[in-house]
Amino acid sequence: MCHMAGVPLARLTATWRAALGLMVAFGLGCAGTGESGVTYTKDVSQLFSDCVLCHQPGAPFGPDSPFDLSEEPDVLHPYAPEDGLVTSIAHWKRNHPDGLIPDQLVLPGQPDDSFLINKISDPALNLLPNPDINGVSMPFQIKRVTTAELAAVEQWVTSGAQDDDFYRTTVAPIFVSPNGYTYSKCDLCHFAGATTPMDLRDPFGPDGAVGVPSRFRSDMLRVAPGDPDGSLLVQRMRQSAGDNLPTSEFGAPMPKPTPNLSEAQVAIVRQWIVEGARP
Repeated sequence: MCHMAGVPLARLTATWRAALGLMVAFGLGCAGTGESGVTYTKDVSQLFSDCVLCHQPGAPFGPDSPFDLSEEPDVLHPYAPEDGLVTSIAHWKRNHPDGLIPDQLVLPGQPDDSFLINKISDPALNLLPNPDINGVSMPFQIKRVTTAELAAVEQWVTSGAQDDDFYRTTVAPIFVSPNGYTYSKCDLCHFAGATTPMDLRDPFGPDGAVGVPSRFRSDMLRVAPGDPDGSLLVQRMRQSAGDNLPTSEFGAPMPKPTPNLSEAQVAIVRQWIVEGARP
């Protein structure tokens, strides 16, 4: 009988059985299926497309972070010797050794002892009962832009997008963490060297926002001083502040919505771990 994490298939929920059935139908079956099994490169990496915005080398979590996020797992290089997804212990376990948290992010062959499964599973399953001890579910749900934040950015752009007192006191905290220990809605993804272009920690720099051509819309600037309607950044923030969330002529709203993984997607990750968390 095929098992998932040591649990007979008959004991899984109907949704899980359906998800596993799809996996088998597409050649993602039980361990020992050889090249037809689940691998990180072929099956899992695509599920973490939203995760790599934060979990990558150079992400803006310094060693002085109160949450020790400098040791976040690297999803771009999941098998890195020191901080890869498959080689790291859960940093929440280091900070809360008495918490009911699996020791490792990924324990090959044992998904129920892999903290990764707790983090990516449906929040309704309550696998992370205490956010102060084990954090929140992933992908992280960044809050949408408020109407007050949008109004501040529009006012700043209309006034010429200057590096002035209004920018530093009102707009900068929207773009950048005000204390260096947490993150804003923007610099979580948009920092120097990130896979997502535009460094909002230096919006006046050569790869910042002000006066810099957009890569998505070559006919627009990221921020066009004096022209909020012609600023792609403003247009995307308007989508976030309103109800127009689908991708439009201006691209995805910012911050980008990050939906939770489906049960079928989590089932693939579980099976990847069951089969040894292969590259």
